Amino acid sequence: MPPSLPALTTPVLLLFFLLSSVSASSLPLEDGIRVVSAEKRIDLTGPIVKVFLTLKVENALAASDASQVLLAFTPTEVEHLAIVKATRAEGKRKKKTYLPLSVEASDLAATPNGARLYSVLLGTPLKPAEATTLEVLYVLTHSLEPFPAEISQSESQLVYYRDSAVLLSPYHVLEQVTYIKMPSNRIESFTRMDPTNRAGTEVKYGTYNNQVPNSYLPILVHYENNRPFAIVEELVRKVEISHWGNIQITEQYKLKHGGARHKGVFSRLSARILHLLFSLFGSKNIPAIQQMRLLNFQLTKAMGSGD
Repeated sequence: MPPSLPALTTPVLLLFFLLSSVSASSLPLEDGIRVVSAEKRIDLTGPIVKVFLTLKVENALAASDASQVLLAFTPTEVEHLAIVKATRAEGKRKKKTYLPLSVEASDLAATPNGARLYSVLLGTPLKPAEATTLEVLYVLTHSLEPFPAEISQSESQLVYYRDSAVLLSPYHVLEQVTYIKMPSNRIESFTRMDPTNRAGTEVKYGTYNNQVPNSYLPILVHYENNRPFAIVEELVRKVEISHWGNIQITEQYKLKHGGARHKGVFSRLSARILHLLFSLFGSKNIPAIQQMRLLNFQLTKAMGSGD
């Protein structure tokens, strides 16, 4: 005998309720938020990656007050995330002030692409139909991959950097642009997407319009970065306080270079000459740098062994 209608309805309704609860828990609390404009500036001039975001966000007319804005990071970015700071711009032009905001990891479920969410707590809730501008800074460490992994003393250090041409966000983004700043004009290659423009040491992706939530367009940049990648493996700090109130602090650092490994012969003489020429011509003088590398190569070849 087939089950009665009430017997079927109860399990179906229960299953629907459970699925609805799971779906609701994975959605942002402020689903009325949208990003009106987003500017992403990636600074690759040093050994760490600094990313500056300027986000103009707007709350929908029919939505409730928004107490937070969510930021999304890929799993790889979360592993290398050193710091996240956010401020809220208030006022106009010369009277504009920036109010520091708290940022904390969100307990909302991960997005479909596995991204982790962080909450920027607004302090003063954003009312329906209101807009505000957020300034976000986050820093990534160990995100630059040396390639080639080994270089000689006369070679430049080249690195890979991976990111997205568009802003990864749980919100609808109406307009956005991404700028990537490199330390020199020597850019071996970069992913080209329409539109993409390069001007000197900077690559621009965008403007992109009407990006759906959780959009991601992977890009790869291969460029020259001769900065030392100093890593503190161990730090020991000793504080000595005498009976007379004197304080002596001693710090011992165990450092290593996290960039490309050195191969072949190392010459202290050519290293000193390179240092002298760098101080005379400056690290941004590309023709001078090329001459230095040629001289360094000739010296190393002539000496035949380390000094």
